[in-house]
Amino acid sequence: MLTVNKRSILIVLVAVWLASFLYFVSGMWQNLRHSTPTGDEQLHTVAGVLKWKYARFSMGAYQPPLGQLLLTLPGPWMPGLRVLTHDPAYRENRWEDFSDVFFYRSGNDAMAVLRACRMLALLWTALFVLACTVIWSRFSGWAAALAASTWLMLHPHVLAHGAAVRMDILAMAFFFFAVCALLRYLSQPSDLNLFVAALAFALAQLTKAHAWALLPAVVFLFFKNPFKIEIAKRKSFVVFLLVWLGLTWALYGFEFRPLLDDAAARQHKVQFILDTFQEHPRVGTAVLAFAERVPIPAKSYWLTFPNTFLRGLAHRGAHLDKNFRDPGFWFFYPGLWAMKTSLTQHAVWCVALGLCLWQGLFRRPVLATVSFCYVWMLPFLFFNSAQSGLQHALPFFPWFAWVLGAAVAWLWEQPKTSWALALASVLFVTAQMAELAPVGWDYLSYFNRAAGGPTQGFFLAEQVTYPRLLSSINANYEWGQHLGQLREVMLREGISKVYMRDVTYHYYFYELQRLGISAAIENDLQKPQALPERYVFLAGGEWTKLDVYKTKAPVAVVGFNGRIYRMGADS
Repeated sequence: MLTVNKRSILIVLVAVWLASFLYFVSGMWQNLRHSTPTGDEQLHTVAGVLKWKYARFSMGAYQPPLGQLLLTLPGPWMPGLRVLTHDPAYRENRWEDFSDVFFYRSGNDAMAVLRACRMLALLWTALFVLACTVIWSRFSGWAAALAASTWLMLHPHVLAHGAAVRMDILAMAFFFFAVCALLRYLSQPSDLNLFVAALAFALAQLTKAHAWALLPAVVFLFFKNPFKIEIAKRKSFVVFLLVWLGLTWALYGFEFRPLLDDAAARQHKVQFILDTFQEHPRVGTAVLAFAERVPIPAKSYWLTFPNTFLRGLAHRGAHLDKNFRDPGFWFFYPGLWAMKTSLTQHAVWCVALGLCLWQGLFRRPVLATVSFCYVWMLPFLFFNSAQSGLQHALPFFPWFAWVLGAAVAWLWEQPKTSWALALASVLFVTAQMAELAPVGWDYLSYFNRAAGGPTQGFFLAEQVTYPRLLSSINANYEWGQHLGQLREVMLREGISKVYMRDVTYHYYFYELQRLGISAAIENDLQKPQALPERYVFLAGGEWTKLDVYKTKAPVAVVGFNGRIYRMGADS
């Protein structure tokens, strides 16, 4: 039973947690209402709507279907929704092109559809935080649970993605649930717990293909149970594996259906495989031979497992030695974490990690098991996604939070440090909110003051980051969420029209038109002196890829990702 002192401190921790939860939900609500769509949201929304409305699982099939289904449930049932199934992009399975048709050329209220899906994303994120709090309380106590979930809610990356129609938060949730279900089975072996663990891994697999990276950790833990509890190792592992694979197949097997245009779809699939493995043609030929014998659509999720590893080798094979020698490559993710995480978060987590190492908390079976599962995934994540932005590290955040919670649990047990814990919690939340407030709710492309702050952070990052990865520095949550600011900037600067590059999805062009901004496509932006005077808008790191813009000062900056340049003979 809690003493009066402990009960008072717990009340303080609960009050701090509630304040953080309200801040968290209101921040996601602001994103939901005011952020313009990101390119990923456009693609996933369309893929989910087609899955629900027409069972069109081949559209966007490079991603497992569960996340898209969970996030887009409200979309297909909105009145007046039009899906132009006669459009060639739909019939030929061209996902990116059809997303433009659905959002901008079908007469749909795209923002109404997106906001409904974002509302559901906000709900899933809030429920995940609540579920995490309960799970952590069962393993480590309520004090640890409240501290861990408070840290998780106030992290800028989680805040920015919480109400977005993207897979990252759901991947974070289902990976965490899978590890916790495995933890429960290893500590309390039973047939029911074994089935629940396999189901949790199947759901993680159906959310993000990277769940395969947990398999070696699962093998080791089954045969080297850290809880010293006897389980029928071989039998239980075989059953676990069969249920995992069987459920994955059962829940996703309905993708195997004829496409509307088999010839076009087959050509799309063949071209995708050949392009993927163009640097390793023998591997591509082998994968293509397999794909020809199995009726799977283009960019299928079932190709993701071999593709994850083989594409990494094929894409980086020629530069592997150079990359692994270059310190910028090795420190890319740690560098992003250091620059784009608030100083308050840094301080709290580093102290927690130090306490855990000092007290040997990683020797405890619960934290040791969780840490082993997540640490095993680090090289996989790093090697496969090093150019994809920091949001792909989100699945690791519950582990970071658990480490913090373990340190808090130890402090909670000490009578001399319990009041210090309550005071530290109040100071952390106050400092974190004060640090986040000046840069807004939705800035994941955020640099702390030590890295130069919101205005200078990118330029400091340019000096210390591996150049080939530079474009990922500010590519975590852009693709348009700040385009709403562009109209104000143009009015302030007296700009009537902007030109832009022919980008892959034409996303910016269509979104600017939707916002009522005069824009035009200009392919030849590498030769600005040959052009008449005009204003060029580049976003999402595009300007880092064009040599002529790297040394040129922009007229205005939109968010952290958009740049407006004045070009012409006298520029």
